[in-house]
Amino acid sequence: MNTATPVTSGITRKRGRKPEHYRASWGEAINGLARRPSDGRWRIIGTEITYTEVDERLAVHRFKMWQAKQTGEKVALPIAEMHDLQKLGPAVSKARRQEIEIAVPRDHTAPVTVSRVVFGDEVWPWLRKMILERPQHVAERTGIVEIGYLADLPRPKPSPTLQEIGRLYFDRASITQHERQKSRKFWNEFSDVVGIQTVKELTAERASAYSDYIFGAEQSATYVKHRFGKIKTILHFALRRGVASQEIRNALDACAVLVAPKATVLDPHPISRDHYHKLLNAADPQMKAMLLLALNACLYAKEVCDLRWTDLDLKNGVLLADRGKTGVCRVAVLWGRTIKALQALPTRLESPFVSIQGSPQNANILTKAFRRLRAQAEVPQDVTFGNIRDGAYTNAVQGAGVQFQTVQVLAGHRVGMSDHYVKRNPSLVADACKAIEKSYFGDA
Repeated sequence: MNTATPVTSGITRKRGRKPEHYRASWGEAINGLARRPSDGRWRIIGTEITYTEVDERLAVHRFKMWQAKQTGEKVALPIAEMHDLQKLGPAVSKARRQEIEIAVPRDHTAPVTVSRVVFGDEVWPWLRKMILERPQHVAERTGIVEIGYLADLPRPKPSPTLQEIGRLYFDRASITQHERQKSRKFWNEFSDVVGIQTVKELTAERASAYSDYIFGAEQSATYVKHRFGKIKTILHFALRRGVASQEIRNALDACAVLVAPKATVLDPHPISRDHYHKLLNAADPQMKAMLLLALNACLYAKEVCDLRWTDLDLKNGVLLADRGKTGVCRVAVLWGRTIKALQALPTRLESPFVSIQGSPQNANILTKAFRRLRAQAEVPQDVTFGNIRDGAYTNAVQGAGVQFQTVQVLAGHRVGMSDHYVKRNPSLVADACKAIEKSYFGDA
């Protein structure tokens, strides 16, 4: 009786060849494991399990680990065999074999023995020679292709320093002298705060420390925007010049945390009379003069610091200067108390306001000094130096008989008047100055 060939779904299946068990390169027959010639995938005979593994020894180890799970036996990790090592050279043949035990997955309690080779110091000279003389062979055997072209790789260049990146921008960028000075100031400030030497060291954490420092200065959104923007501009300039491109890109990624606040609609917060007098009473002679001058002439902290003795005519009681930011003429009629406070200051330097180091004050130093004074005078933390200008402007506008245009002149706004006319007639802001004094000191 003839036996018919089984038919499934109308297709005649032909019984294939019996799968051939894999024989490893070190001579061991791996019963139960096969490798398909077509795609190089490994297959566990008798199952539907297949997998991909380039390293022959790891592929065999993976199979034996699977096998150990089925039987609960130990399995050796075939990293190297002693007879293979002996073929490689006398230095490697001195390697020692150790047996260690590791735990198998939780569904088995039997330990798995893993064989590993522990090399002595003798192997490193041999390995160095192999990498130098037979790099392609080492790359092929280890699976680390980069070893094969080590000789073609350029020597890494040292990371550029922040000083070098800044100097490149200061020397090569097409900017005005004023912008160059401002850029140098911002970049030096950034370098000091992040506390690193090279671009490679710049991380998001370092940039965040700089962000916290700038926001801690309690300045305007414009103040923050100018600094954050300039730091990124200097880095972008280096990138366009082809300097350490990848490191500069990483640095710019780190500086993504430098986000300036959006400009808000002007919302003045005039300093109260009580808070102003608390500050005035607690101030030293120099700070007292700065507080009086800021209120008297409707000035920001930077504008106070930028003043020079040549801008102050104490004999005639007027302030006459150009606003540094816009070049608009600034005038004010000085109060008697403001003149008296200024006369108490030394005049040996060009600036009325000098730091401990003997250099002219700047807005940052003044803001920090104001915060200390604010704490000493027990004035709320939300009171800023800028609130003094807000107080001056608001009370000048509300002064009886004061023309709004003269208040704008006092505040340094453009109103269409010629600068020469304003400088020749500083008395036109006298009513506005008197209104401010009356609001904060009563009838003068």
